[in-house]
Amino acid sequence: MFEQRKLDARLKTALTGGDVDGVRDALKDGADPNAEYGVVSSPNRPLKLAFDAKHNGPEMMRMLLQAGADPNYHVIGPSLLLQAVLDKKERRLTALLECARTDLDFGGIRKTTGRGYPSPRMIARDMGLLEFCLLFENAEDSRAAGTEDALKLAKRFEREAGVHDMRAKRLRDRAQKLRKGAGRTNKFSM
Repeated sequence: MFEQRKLDARLKTALTGGDVDGVRDALKDGADPNAEYGVVSSPNRPLKLAFDAKHNGPEMMRMLLQAGADPNYHVIGPSLLLQAVLDKKERRLTALLECARTDLDFGGIRKTTGRGYPSPRMIARDMGLLEFCLLFENAEDSRAAGTEDALKLAKRFEREAGVHDMRAKRLRDRAQKLRKGAGRTNKFSM
């Protein structure tokens, strides 16, 4: 038990320092990717620490998710997925969406009422974040196809090809549908 605490503390130190190699080594040595740090009423987990890291956050998040970190752990406040949408952190959102275990509609739990926050997809739509809406749609499509690699390939293609006419037209068409309220409601509804 003492050894496990030392490993978990080593993981926490690496996460707060943005040390990718330290995170990799700690996980390899057996650190728990779902360890809880801090007070019981509001614990931090490694995935939250990686999300909040100033350096190498998305890369550390991917390593933790591959090691078995729970992207849907019960939180008081917005979920990491909703927080990525609210903060407009595309790379962190992509890291979460690449993990097939992420619940695309979990927004978190309000402390005052115990009721849930709205769906992160709905918030992205309401904020007019069309790129994020497409990321959610790509994630859902890749899950329907049974592969996580579809989202990774789509993101790589977008980086390499840049914005081209077909994609720009698709975004304009989707924006018109969303503005008119005629979009596919099943994709962005609660």
